[in-house]
Amino acid sequence: MHMLLELMDLSQNGLVGSIPGWLGTLPNLSYIDLSRNLLTGELPKEFFHLKALMSEKAYEATEKNYLPLPIFISPNNIIISQQYNQMYNFPSAIYMERNNLTGSIPVEIGQLKALQVLELHGNNFSGRIPDELSNLTNLERMDVSNNNLSGRIPPSLGLLHFMSYFNVANNSLEGPIPTGSQFDTFPKSYFEGNPLLCGGVLMTSCTAPSREPATTTEDDELKRTLVVGSAIGYIFGFSSILFVLIVVVIQVGSEEHCSAEANNTETSVLLSHQRSAFGSEAVPVFGV
Repeated sequence: MHMLLELMDLSQNGLVGSIPGWLGTLPNLSYIDLSRNLLTGELPKEFFHLKALMSEKAYEATEKNYLPLPIFISPNNIIISQQYNQMYNFPSAIYMERNNLTGSIPVEIGQLKALQVLELHGNNFSGRIPDELSNLTNLERMDVSNNNLSGRIPPSLGLLHFMSYFNVANNSLEGPIPTGSQFDTFPKSYFEGNPLLCGGVLMTSCTAPSREPATTTEDDELKRTLVVGSAIGYIFGFSSILFVLIVVVIQVGSEEHCSAEANNTETSVLLSHQRSAFGSEAVPVFGV
């Protein structure tokens, strides 16, 4: 019987664990609401093999019978519930907001060409917004706000002419916001909380401010600094050389003084020896 399942709403049940990939094998499943639980882990790639969402033809081929009892659903936390009496009235949608899902948004999501609503806000998704989302030509609503997404908003999303709601607030996105078509109609609040986003409805420039050329006063100050630095270098170098020369001169003079004193001492000793020798030989002859 589960192979006939077309609608699954397990929101606000305190569910834990990861999203099973086998959900993608349910051929008729086109409405999934797992929002406001405690789900963790990454989105499995297998989940995006939902046959009923891969083409408009496959989506329309699923049975859209009348319901035995009406179903009341409050999507996006709207206070007033919406009543559904027939399966055909349900949008093709994936609601997974307000969980603890991580990892990147798989590029395989671009296969779900019949998808109309994608709600992934309030998780911990990282990485880039896949360019493959531009394949979802029936997408009317997309909310990936309050995540950790980075990079640029793909300009190709501007080709999604049915999209009337697009919210990427409070991420780490950067670069210019696409312009033209419906992007010019989205309010500023849908893009705030991304300090590096620019252009579009934010009305901020995407060009980096050019550095002003240095003024004449700054040039003069730089030249003055260079001259003073060079002068100090020359003075220090000359002083060092002069100090070395003085030390050498003093050392040479000291050596010459010591040499002269040594020579004088030797001469005095020699003369003393000579006088001593002469006195011993000079015997007076008149005393004989």
